[in-house]
Amino acid sequence: MNHHLKIIFHILTVTFITLIIASPVSAHVPSFSDEHGGLDSAVDIKNPTKSWVIYDDLYNSEDVRYYRLELYKGERLRLVLFSPEQDNLLSMVIMGPGITSEGTVPEFIETLNGSNSQVVTGERPDSASYEPFTPGSYYYFVDYDEVINVSGTYFVAVYSSEGGGNFGLAVGYKETFSLIEWIRVPIDAVKIHMWEGQNPVIILSPLIITLIAGLVILVEIKPKGIHLPLKEKWRVIVSMAALMYIGTGFIMLHQMMRALTIGPAGGTVIVTIIFAVIPIFLGYLIFKITLNLKEQLTKVKKLKLFVYAILGLFLWSGLILGPILVAIVSFLPAKKIVT
Repeated sequence: MNHHLKIIFHILTVTFITLIIASPVSAHVPSFSDEHGGLDSAVDIKNPTKSWVIYDDLYNSEDVRYYRLELYKGERLRLVLFSPEQDNLLSMVIMGPGITSEGTVPEFIETLNGSNSQVVTGERPDSASYEPFTPGSYYYFVDYDEVINVSGTYFVAVYSSEGGGNFGLAVGYKETFSLIEWIRVPIDAVKIHMWEGQNPVIILSPLIITLIAGLVILVEIKPKGIHLPLKEKWRVIVSMAALMYIGTGFIMLHQMMRALTIGPAGGTVIVTIIFAVIPIFLGYLIFKITLNLKEQLTKVKKLKLFVYAILGLFLWSGLILGPILVAIVSFLPAKKIVT
């Protein structure tokens, strides 16, 4: 087997094993809500058996967020409430034809006429739990899982009894991703970190530092005689993409370290480490191609770059832009990009 094919095979094998190890961990498709109002303007959660997370916030202790779900008899109503803030004690009211009435609904919450309402009061956890894919550490307040015995429209009202703040509502139990949803995970991860309250510059700082430091080293320092020929545009483009691959790995490691200062490390931290190391290793493989100054952009090189672009896109490397740059170089004729 060709050496590069062996490398690709090993990368895919490690990824497959990692996903198997991570299978007990909830992997949700993220969604960001900016629709606020009462029951009439409740956020419509389409396909509520699919595993989603709606990232939202509450302004104060009497602020409420409403969500609408269409469910059929025999389906599970799966709801989890969490927050990056331990003080944000979250609770919810579930309304619908198959719900058993329970508890006293707070006066500031709008309810359905003729429909049962169940109050599910959150419990403050002692510590945060680590989530390996984002990565992050969150406090989980509510975990609700019931089989629906009456088909119909159900509503969920989320509120906080202690001042409000950012929260996530995880819905559903079927962990499936569409092609676009899987590819855009790195972009969604940045948005999730911003939802946590992080500054976007701080989030992207490992990537920014990697790009600046890497280009300075290649152009100015020229370690061991290796330098970046600026006139060969394809090398410049691919080198920047390789640095983006490496930088996204460092972003993930940085977020992992931040999360572990909030919550305890568990066995799933190995999932984060593997998904961080893979883009760094892919970046190294791309550099081996672009810094081989003895060869120009041959057909074999372009094929290798195309494969690394596809792997980068599906293995969350380079914030999507990196793989796109590599793919562009792999398609353009050498005479168009070598000057």
